[in-house]
Formats: sequence, structure tokens, C-alpha cells
Amino acid sequence: MAPAGRRLVVLALAAALLAPLGPVAAPAPAAGGGIWEPLGGPRMVGEPAASSWGPGRLDVVVRDGSGRLHRRWFEGGWSGWQDLGGMATSAPAIVSWGPGRLDLLTRGAGGSLWHRAKPPGGAW
Repeated sequence: MAPAGRRLVVLALAAALLAPLGPVAAPAPAAGGGIWEPLGGPRMVGEPAASSWGPGRLDVVVRDGSGRLHRRWFEGGWSGWQDLGGMATSAPAIVSWGPGRLDLLTRGAGGSLWHRAKPPGGAW
């Protein structure tokens, strides 16, 4: 049997063996009794980043497979996902140094550091 045919047999066998396990479960509840909440969004590559610029506010940034960055925030409820664009080649980092202020950093094409800011009351 050709190598490609063997790979297909192995993949089919693995799928048949794993099928009875069912869908992948969410992580176990947090130690304090919290419940995990799915946030959806783009299929992530790498780790998410999060920051808060004030009480009751949380901003989360992720990178998708094409290198685009996406943001979602919580302020009394979750927003939809906002596409920030870009061509990130690393996981994003996000920080706040004041109310309403967010600074996003990532490695871009060519390996250099890129920065994007959202000033208080302003847009990206």
C-alpha cells in the first residue's frame, strides 16, 4: 500500500476509535465554582491576551490563522467580535495604562514589533 493510502487508513482508524468519546468537553469548573462560558469567534492561533482598563471592563484579543487580530470586550455583557486586521506573526499582547486606553502589541511580518492604540473615547 502506498504511504498516502496508509495515512488514510490510520486516520480512519483513529477517527473510529475516538468517535465513541463524543465531543470535547469544556474545561472543569474553576476552583471557586465558576462556570466556563464559550465566547466563540475566529479559530485562534496561539494564546489569547486580556486586559482591563477599569472596574467591570475586560478586553480580549486573539489572532486567527491568517494573522488578523480580533477583539471582544465585556462591559455589562459581551460585545461581538471586532476584526482589527493586521498580519500578526505572534500572539498579541494588550495592556491598559488608564481608563479607556488600550495598547496592542504584536510581532508583524518581517519580525518587527507593531503597535496599535485605542485612546480614551476614540477608535483604534
